[in-house]
Amino acid sequence: MARSVSGEISTISGKQSYEKQKKQSTLCLILLLLVLVFIIVGIAVALVLTLAPPTSVDTTGTQSGPALISGTVTLQRNFTDNLLDDTTEEYRELEDEFISYMVDVFNNGSLGEYFYALEVSGFRNGSVVVYWTLTLTQLPPGITDPDELVTNANFQAFIREEIQNGIDNGNLPGLPVNRNSVAVIQINYLAPDSLPPQQPQVSPDGTNQNIGNLFPLRLRLKNTLMP
Repeated sequence: MARSVSGEISTISGKQSYEKQKKQSTLCLILLLLVLVFIIVGIAVALVLTLAPPTSVDTTGTQSGPALISGTVTLQRNFTDNLLDDTTEEYRELEDEFISYMVDVFNNGSLGEYFYALEVSGFRNGSVVVYWTLTLTQLPPGITDPDELVTNANFQAFIREEIQNGIDNGNLPGLPVNRNSVAVIQINYLAPDSLPPQQPQVSPDGTNQNIGNLFPLRLRLKNTLMP
């Protein structure tokens, strides 16, 4: 009788040990599958990041020719409804002030050799958000490695550095620019020799005669970019 009880206990103990080993094996298998899933997901993410195309950019024309760069920057000042109407005195004064300071910044910075003109497309609320269009005779070398496309992101970093340098050098004493607010929205490439032959813009005079031939394209950009 004692042997029978002992045998039953041994059998139960063996079953419990087997069930425990089975659970451990199942748990190990689940952990292994989770590790494999994480590895596969990691490889997929790496491939997407590696093979993803550059930031969207309009590559009409050639990158060796003239370029129109459109973007925004924020001024830390109060917005008024007069800034929505480009016929008001307040609009024109701020437009001239912005262009005057920024022309000096670009002319005296790394873009000086390539700078052609700067234009304000409009303002909107959010302190004061300025929509601007910068015209260059060509994109300067050194923004990216040779043969790489210039994207909105890397040109945005380049323009932001130019403006920050202008602030640090005291070239924007009366313009409260948020130094981290620069954003490049669109880059448009023009056909070679498409810029008018007039002298590049030096200071705002209300006429912008040197960029008159670009007005239709500027108007389309304004209608596209302004909300």
